[in-house]
Amino acid sequence: MDTIDPIDLANWAGGEWKLGIPGEIVGLTNDSRKAEEGQLFAALKTSARDGHEFVGAAQQKGAAGAIVERVLEEVDLPQLRVPDVNAALLRMAKGYRSSWQAEVVGITGSCGKTTCKELLACLLSGEPTLSTLGNLNNLIGVPMSVLRPEGAAARFAVLEAGISEPGEMEQLARVVDPEWGVVTAIGPSHLQDLGTVENVALEKGKLLQGGRLKRAFVGETAEPYLSQLGCEGACVVKPDSSLSADWSYRVESIGSRSRLSQRLEGVVETFEYEGTGAGLASNAALAIAVAYSMGISVERLREALRFWKPSQMRNEWRDVEGHSVFLDCYNANPISMKDSLATFVTQTPEDQPRLFLVGCMEELGAEAGRLHEELGRYFPLRKEDLLLVIGGEASSVLRGMKSAGRELGNCFEITEIEEARDYFEGFVGSVFLKGSRRYRLESSLAFIKGGAVC
Repeated sequence: MDTIDPIDLANWAGGEWKLGIPGEIVGLTNDSRKAEEGQLFAALKTSARDGHEFVGAAQQKGAAGAIVERVLEEVDLPQLRVPDVNAALLRMAKGYRSSWQAEVVGITGSCGKTTCKELLACLLSGEPTLSTLGNLNNLIGVPMSVLRPEGAAARFAVLEAGISEPGEMEQLARVVDPEWGVVTAIGPSHLQDLGTVENVALEKGKLLQGGRLKRAFVGETAEPYLSQLGCEGACVVKPDSSLSADWSYRVESIGSRSRLSQRLEGVVETFEYEGTGAGLASNAALAIAVAYSMGISVERLREALRFWKPSQMRNEWRDVEGHSVFLDCYNANPISMKDSLATFVTQTPEDQPRLFLVGCMEELGAEAGRLHEELGRYFPLRKEDLLLVIGGEASSVLRGMKSAGRELGNCFEITEIEEARDYFEGFVGSVFLKGSRRYRLESSLAFIKGGAVC
């Protein structure tokens, strides 16, 4: 089994081992309940709990040691004492990443990061490839994803970086330090702390400023912000029916699958994959462009993509007791919401009603009301459809619909998911579930006769 040297970890962290030095480390965790044999437990402090209280529990699960700010003498476990556990994780991850031979792809953007990461990891999977665990892309998740022993032997690594505040990307960029950069999209997201879309681009662009960077690729919505991204020479990957420019693409739906044609260095190649929608097509085209640039053959790309499937609850279609359900419950911002709605509308029958259960978009700051009203004006509701909106800006969505002259007889604001049960009762047609993670809209699947919660 691959391992990480605990002495190296101490050196990178600027810490000191107390109560002994563990054997080789097989990975890290910050959840004592999920600690595994040989892992290092990070005793992180949060507003909700102090990880130091769980060092003993991690030991009982088999942890080989712990990273702590104060040594717990009563726990017979090697402990790496550091001034700040969060900062130490970032320093260790930076040190470990700098020892890799792997070519690293850094992915960021207002939406689509995880899907693009999973697509690219699939395309590179013919060689040993490390990729971000799930969507662990923040100041804790990135170090946890990097500090895995398989990084030492990896040929490629695909790491996503997500931020919500100024200054975070600078810290993540020092860890990821990519040879290849991807910005999936730029739009209104995390405006609560970032303020404007221009500021979003300025912060995201810090991932692309490292000395290792060979080339950056950006999606269509990022093109207007190339100057803010600080990467005006980036390759723009965008739809073009004529396929006149390198990296341009066009896509057509074939049932539940898509056929994407893309110009790769002068030659048009065709690929197929599971799923539909403009957002997914953009992520697929970005992943293809990067993997091809990294030396992966078209044949390998085509074969890998053919068997790729979207993750659960991300642009996922399910058949639930005869209902066609579109499930996308991991995040929501104006770009992803409109893309999901367009995908759903084009893939559902015109002669059947549709039920939309929408969770409000979070962290939009002072722009929240305006952006939700804009969503209401855009909303593709027909008179036979039903709309349920949950969240603090639900009234703004309905206000936007009213201002656009829409009938609101079948539009309702709800405050709890349980209130949706009666609306699902007896409904026959297609169902749309999209919203920020906090609303856990997938729980409404239980309201469909025979449905099951994810």
